[in-house]
Amino acid sequence: MADEQVADAPVEAGEATSGEVSWRESLPEDIRDHQSLQGFEDVGTLAKSFVHAQSMVGADKMVIPGKWADETDWNGVYDKLGRPKDGAGYEFDTSGLPEGETVNEDFVGWFRNSAHKHGFNQKQAQGLMADYMEYAATEQSQGVADVETGRVQAMADLKREFGRAYDERITLGNQFIDRFAVPELTHLVLQDGTPLRNHPAFIKTLINTQSWVADNIGEDQAITSGDSSAYTPAEAQKEIDELMLPDSPYWDRRHSQHGGTVQRVQELMGYVHPDMEAAP
Repeated sequence: MADEQVADAPVEAGEATSGEVSWRESLPEDIRDHQSLQGFEDVGTLAKSFVHAQSMVGADKMVIPGKWADETDWNGVYDKLGRPKDGAGYEFDTSGLPEGETVNEDFVGWFRNSAHKHGFNQKQAQGLMADYMEYAATEQSQGVADVETGRVQAMADLKREFGRAYDERITLGNQFIDRFAVPELTHLVLQDGTPLRNHPAFIKTLINTQSWVADNIGEDQAITSGDSSAYTPAEAQKEIDELMLPDSPYWDRRHSQHGGTVQRVQELMGYVHPDMEAAP
């Protein structure tokens, strides 16, 4: 009978074949089966890996702290990444400030300390500062535009309210504040940058105060611009309503005051509707 042939059993990588001792068998028992050695088929491969690892020891590398790292561990990383010794070590380019604006040293000092505390290097700190200045300049420009738009709209509202009496009432308001206001009040500036005396709401308050003085104390005690003949639309409408009461001369053609009353109503309508020409 022919000799039986038996297939050789497959050999696992790194295992010793018949009559051969595995190179790992010569290692201490506690590391012989370590997972990190499983990829090496022989001592030569292991040696090459070791030489490569040794060549990396002197490279400029650092270990990223794990989840249990404390502030000291992270400070070492920040320093290696280029963080200055202290906040004073940061240098900032403030050329991006809007024209006429100066550096707020208190803010810069706070920013330096905060940047150092959170591990910023010079490039990071300068980049964030530049972004902030750009943002602040945009917000400031928008704020100025909004204030001016609001002021123009408010003045337009006053012009509509006072009609043809606008210029006279503004003059009276300015005369009132010049006479009674202390200098500190006239120089006050609101949070949005508007001088108090130029704010439409304040102007209207002065005008209303002057009108109240004239109505309740007497014209001789009030500030006037002489023989005032200007009416606001509201004042003109009030007189029109009185002149056009039932049974008034306005409705009676035979009344001796009919013509004069009608003419007066037509004149007053010019104040109610400033865009209309008063009747001759």
